[in-house]
Amino acid sequence: MDGKQYIIENYFYKHGKVYNKKTNREVGHKVLPTKNNRGQTYMAMNYRDNGKLRVAFVHRVVWLLNNGDWPKYTIDHIDGDSLNNSIENLRDVTIGENNKNKKMYIKNKTGFKGVREEKGRYRAQITCSSRTYYLGYHDTPEDAARAYDKKAKELLGDKAILNFPEENS
Repeated sequence: MDGKQYIIENYFYKHGKVYNKKTNREVGHKVLPTKNNRGQTYMAMNYRDNGKLRVAFVHRVVWLLNNGDWPKYTIDHIDGDSLNNSIENLRDVTIGENNKNKKMYIKNKTGFKGVREEKGRYRAQITCSSRTYYLGYHDTPEDAARAYDKKAKELLGDKAILNFPEENS
């Protein structure tokens, strides 16, 4: 039996979680990232595909159980919480679309998305659709963050992750 059919026949979805039909137990374990600079943790589960043991991210299994097929592209967690696997929080998007709403890198030292310190000043920049927009140097990280927010709102609209969302609502 192929993996898709195995999952559909042996698991069910309820309130953002996947359960085994035989045991009614929640499946999935936390997986720490290996190359992810955003420090995200995902839930993964084991399943069988033509007798071979495989691992799948729970968010992809949730999509399968709710839509009857694997996602066409990549699954985006709309609220940015990689452990929130409720179907309302998931969308099937291209990698390019998913990259547009990335969170701040955990190595960021300024505390603001799109801002880095260079030579005692703060540089703002944003990349969208493979194009980098340089937004100048600013005296404070807050000023640079506001420049980032303005351009992000212009480029991404309501899907932009902003440094000061309360100022841009």
